[in-house]
Formats: sequence, structure tokens, C-alpha cells
Amino acid sequence: MKINKDLVISDTNLSLNQVKTNTNNILNLQGYVLYSNSSGSNETITLNDSISNYSYIDVIYRNNDQYYTSRRFFEPSEKKLMLDSYYISSGATNIVFKFNEIKISGKTVTRTQFGECSKNYMTSNQTGTNTYIIKIIGYK
Repeated sequence: MKINKDLVISDTNLSLNQVKTNTNNILNLQGYVLYSNSSGSNETITLNDSISNYSYIDVIYRNNDQYYTSRRFFEPSEKKLMLDSYYISSGATNIVFKFNEIKISGKTVTRTQFGECSKNYMTSNQTGTNTYIIKIIGYK
């Protein structure tokens, strides 16, 4: 499905077929699953297709404490992308922030740095990673 993001119809007597639109403003909502793993992966990931074929992506992920979230990135090829999560600990005594920087080049997703911090501690470039990528959906 394609929707013109700037489409405004002021004459209600016109059908959608009669409305002329600028094709440069069409937003493609057809997503392509580039990676999927229901439990997630914290290793290097290989995509089904080159990231350079996509205008933007959605990354669905979780942290090692089972908090799920997602991020949308525009023109993601060859850029540093930050996957982050935060939550309030049980008893609301602490706020924990976790981050994982990734880079997507061609069909490969690699992790460049990661860590976590809270009011009680801070670590970075840990030996393990705290973010598990579950799904990457690309949009052309």
C-alpha cells in the first residue's frame, strides 16, 4: 500500500483517482522482513538483502532484562545507530539505561559498542552485549 503523505483533498466531489499527486511524496508502507529471530540475537547478524536498498528500517529488540522496544532509522546504511532501553527497577529504587550501538553495512549488522548505567553504576564496552535484535523490517 502506498499513501501520499502530503495529500489533502479539499474538494469532496473528487474521487481519489481524480486527485493528481506528486510521486516524490509517496511513502511506501510495504515492509520487507530482513531479519527475524523470535528469541533475538546479540551476535553479528546477516540480513536477507542489502540495507542500501531501503529508505528506512524498523528494528525490534529487547534487552537482557526482557524489556522490549523498537526504533525507526532513516537512510540507515553505513551509519552508527543507537538501540537503547531504560526501565525503572522493581520497587522504583533505580533507573537503568542500556545502550547498544550498531552499524549496518551491506547485509551485515555489527555491534560497535554497548553498555549500561544507572544511578548506582556505569559500564561500557562489556564483554557481552545487553541488546537482542528480534526483527529488522525494511521499507523501500
